[in-house]
Amino acid sequence: MIPTTLAERLERLRADAPGLRAYALVDGLQYEQHFGRSLRRRWGTVHTLFAGTEDEPLASAGPWLVDIAQPDADVVASLDELETARPGVMWLFSTQDIESLVRTLQRKLNSKLPNGKIALLRFWDPRVFVPLFNALDTERRRAYFGDVDEWHGLADGKRFHVSHHA
Repeated sequence: MIPTTLAERLERLRADAPGLRAYALVDGLQYEQHFGRSLRRRWGTVHTLFAGTEDEPLASAGPWLVDIAQPDADVVASLDELETARPGVMWLFSTQDIESLVRTLQRKLNSKLPNGKIALLRFWDPRVFVPLFNALDTERRRAYFGDVDEWHGLADGKRFHVSHHA
């Protein structure tokens, strides 16, 4: 389940934004390596961000969005364990429904490099998220991360969060 400190934070934020929802952004490869099974799509609850993209054949290893309010007991119960063991979970708070948030996050998957090539940007991995955030100026941070109310993760054993309110 969602870590207690994050659940408390979510409840405080819901006082001003009652429609705020909690999601987990899960690295499919980390999940599979840790638990020995792949995530499976469940309509309205568990979605792969690679669906409908050129990377769809790699969907099981890519990022997955899990709606915590409509939990799949097998998946949600294991997320706290996965986050502690591997860099495989980010927690998102958003007013968007899961389908809208999937589309929002899909637009972040690829980034154009200065040489014109396209690169997959692993923003769902805390090891990438933190350096990416730190590399951007305030305007670019807002542009890239601002369409999600809050991002939470664990990097090097320390909890971090990015809020569009701050």
